[in-house]
Amino acid sequence: MENIDIMENEIEEVKLEEINVESMEEPSLVKDYFVKDGSASKTDLASLFGQSEMELQKEFGSYKAKKIYKRLNVFIDGSTLLKDEIVSKLKLATKYGFYGASVFLRHVALAKSYLRGSGVKVRALVGYPFGLDDYKTTKCALKQAVEKGADEVILQIPSYSVKNGELKELTKTVKKLQKYLRKKPLILSLDASTLSLSELESGVNALSVLDVSSINITMPSGIDKNIIENVVSSVAGRENVEYYSDICSAEDAVSVLLSGINVLTTPSCENVVLDLNKKINTAGCQATESVDKTRE
Repeated sequence: MENIDIMENEIEEVKLEEINVESMEEPSLVKDYFVKDGSASKTDLASLFGQSEMELQKEFGSYKAKKIYKRLNVFIDGSTLLKDEIVSKLKLATKYGFYGASVFLRHVALAKSYLRGSGVKVRALVGYPFGLDDYKTTKCALKQAVEKGADEVILQIPSYSVKNGELKELTKTVKKLQKYLRKKPLILSLDASTLSLSELESGVNALSVLDVSSINITMPSGIDKNIIENVVSSVAGRENVEYYSDICSAEDAVSVLLSGINVLTTPSCENVVLDLNKKINTAGCQATESVDKTRE
């Protein structure tokens, strides 16, 4: 949990006054995130650091954008991609410095070979998407994930067990499986789209007492603030909370992170980055400049 804990509240950390936003579109969460009232003027800070105001704006935008990148986890659906396409997405995860990349078990070794030393976590998906594998199959998968070099494991929890109130049996099974992880961080994933709000709350309450890294809530698409607020409140700081959805805009990504989510998983991380760059450029950076500094 330490890797994720150090990122908590960073989204509110840096403030700067008087950034030129006249050319930006309607007020938005992205604008609020990058433009905050502070005690030092842009002119004073530029003078202090020996930079032009434009250079300071670009540096500030880059710095805050990277904080968002570090809380993004890209889902790489290897069932629909060629090897070269998987590699391309892994390279992008390294380029932008994402928190991690979630891959199927068969692609863990490939991901490890490209992400080793980059700081990007290789996260093995086990039981995805339904969590209906039997105990022996799941145990074997967990052992393989560790042997192949996964940094973290995401275990899909069967919605069937939650809906049928089999929570005691479920927690016992998870505890038994954890010994095969050799202390690797475990993320438990629940499909919120198949559960009622009360069922989801019961499942989260039962699972959050386990010694796991995070509880991950998955939704097919979009943002359900009611679900996020309910889960964050239920966990009450005992565990970190992650969110999966096919989000592709910076506005939605910032909205989710500001709602108390520690890590956002989406297959469209690159689109979030590109949209974020575009909005920062609109706020004053030259259109030809990118906030991505990873190649410098």
